[in-house]
Amino acid sequence: MNRCGMIIVRLFFLVLAIAMAAACAHKKKPYEAVPIPQELSQGDTLILLKPLEVVNGKKTVYFQRGEVVKKNEIYANAPYCWLELNGPTQTKRTIQPQNFEIINVSYDVHAQNGHASEQISTTYIALRAQKSGKIEHFACGWPGEASKPNFLTPEEINDTLDGYFSIEVPD
Repeated sequence: MNRCGMIIVRLFFLVLAIAMAAACAHKKKPYEAVPIPQELSQGDTLILLKPLEVVNGKKTVYFQRGEVVKKNEIYANAPYCWLELNGPTQTKRTIQPQNFEIINVSYDVHAQNGHASEQISTTYIALRAQKSGKIEHFACGWPGEASKPNFLTPEEINDTLDGYFSIEVPD
């Protein structure tokens, strides 16, 4: 091959290498923020539909698949939520049906899951009880360690609490 032919072949491979590098650069995605559901927000209402009993000495009630469950009975493949009172009850406590105003919603992609001390994507919801004015804490997530950020949608939260709570969003 003559000198001119070698230059053309080298230019061809150089252009090809540049084109491939440019194509790879487009495939590499820049850091993307974790998608956070925005459908739950301050001012929404969580409505307790039926009396909720909190066992003597406990401060947390767990919900999964529309049922109250014990901490050690949480299924691995279904989302769950928990209502945490300010402190353990001295006697069995019954929370009567009422509205809870959502006063704050926050999201933590690296929350420590009390169930198994694993990191999960957790939605924290601060609630103000309509009747007492007390602030209660609510949270929802997937059990087990999350391989990627995965916050529950409002629909998943609603399904988890079905029969106990409903979510009302103002018009």
